[in-house]
Formats: sequence, C-alpha cells, structure tokens
Amino acid sequence: MRLDTESLRAFVSALEFDGMTNAADELGVSQSAVSWRIRRLEDRVGTDLLIREGHSLRPTQAGSDLCAYAQTIIEAHDSAVRMLESTSLEGTVRLGSSDDHLAERVAYTLGRFRQAHPLSRVEFHIHHSLVLDQMLAADLLDLALYFVLEPDVEPDDEVLTVDDLVWVVGENAPKEFDVVPVLSFGEGSVTARTTVTTLRAVGMDYSEAFTGSSFPSILSALRAGLGVSLIDRANMTDGIVEWPVAADLPSPPNICQVVRLGSGSVSELAKELYTDIVRELGTGLSVDDEDS
Repeated sequence: MRLDTESLRAFVSALEFDGMTNAADELGVSQSAVSWRIRRLEDRVGTDLLIREGHSLRPTQAGSDLCAYAQTIIEAHDSAVRMLESTSLEGTVRLGSSDDHLAERVAYTLGRFRQAHPLSRVEFHIHHSLVLDQMLAADLLDLALYFVLEPDVEPDDEVLTVDDLVWVVGENAPKEFDVVPVLSFGEGSVTARTTVTTLRAVGMDYSEAFTGSSFPSILSALRAGLGVSLIDRANMTDGIVEWPVAADLPSPPNICQVVRLGSGSVSELAKELYTDIVRELGTGLSVDDEDS
C-alpha cells in the first residue's frame, strides 16, 4: 500500500477546515479535486475515513488513527522539499506593498521564501503607492506591489489585477454638494491624486473631509455619509452606491495592481522573490485583456 502526500494533505485539510470547499480554497484546487483525492485514499486503505454530517465532516475511527500519521508524513515531506529547494543565495531584499490585505498574502510567500533561502533577509515596507514609486526610483526598494493607473503600467510590470475606478457615496448620503467632501487615503495615494485632478479640471470645489489609513476606514466613512470617494469597483459593498453626479465627470482610467522591479541593478535574490510573488499571486493579466 502506498499513501501519496497530496491525498493525505486533502484528507487532513478537509478535517482541519471542516469541509471540502474550505479545504479546496486552502489548497488552491477545485472541490472536485479534493473529493477525488480523498476517495482515492479511501480506496487505497480499503475503508471509509470520513463521516459526512450535513455540511460538516468528522473522522471515522480509521480516519482518526490515520490523521496523526498523515500530519507527520506531510510535515516530513514539506521539510524535505524546503531543504532540497534551499539555495546559497544570500543578502537583503527590500520589498514594498501598498495594500494591507495583499500584504497578508505576501507574508506567506515571504515565509516560504525565507525557508528556501535561509541566508537571505527581507525588509518589508508598507506605504502609499506614490511613495513606493518614489522609493523604487530612488533605489530604496528592490521591488514593490502597488497600484498604478493603466496608462502608467510599464512594459516589464507584472499585472496582478485590473479594475475600473468608480465614484461612490453612502447609500443614504446627500448626492449633491456645494463643496464636495472628499474621502481618501491622502497624499501619496494614486486614487487621491486622481480625485483631486479630476475635480480641479471640471472646476468643482472640494474639501478633504476624511483621510483614512486603511480601506475599511474609508468604507466606514462612506457608509456614515461623510462624503465622496473614488475606489476600485471590486471593493464596492452594501451601503455604498455610485455617485450620480459622476456621470458628468471625465471617466477615470482603470487602476492596476502591479509587481515592479526597481530600475537599478537588481540582485538574483530580488529576482527570485519577484518570481515567487508572480507565481503565487499573479494571474497573468494584461491591460489589453478583454475582461479588463
């Protein structure tokens, strides 16, 4: 009898995350792939390993007995892979990110990167997009993940997402203002600069009513009716609607989240991290894609 690690991993994940769907999300595969791997494992051991109770799962006695061994096998396998993939590359990589939520995902990539390159050190900075752009230009960063307007995407950028910008207000907020109260991330934000540039171009008076340090703070201010903001459409949520007045404004360009290498001499270690980030977070998007 041979027990393959991917079937064991699917089995353990289904128990740990209470279901095939959650396990699939965690493993980055389809739900059917998780189910197939577990069925294959049950066929090999010759008995049921899971009991399905509605949407929940619990192990059979055989499944419970196998689980501890499965975790040990998976840990040993992953440890061996990390050892074999480790390199002698050493030095410091300076990475920037403009998105707190994305930074959480990047942190997992950085953890695996450090295991693969134990002699390396990573400096991780979170700033507004325009600040990161300046840091890259000044050779203060080796690479960065941040937002740029579509016309500013460079040929060598790896585009992670492409979205359109939309003017929004709170659902129950006033829709017309003598002086437009602007909600933004403040100086250094590409959307804040676009907001100000657009309002000035059409001669609309505005005031900086709220400056937030995170996207949830902007959403809260919008729902409270404190003013108008320019956000990417993917982040529209309940309680927020498009600002009707924006129909008379110039359409803003799409906004792209990119991974960009510095313009100076880039180390092999930085190139390796760039490759890892693109592989794990990238979608292979192009700003010319029809779905953009």
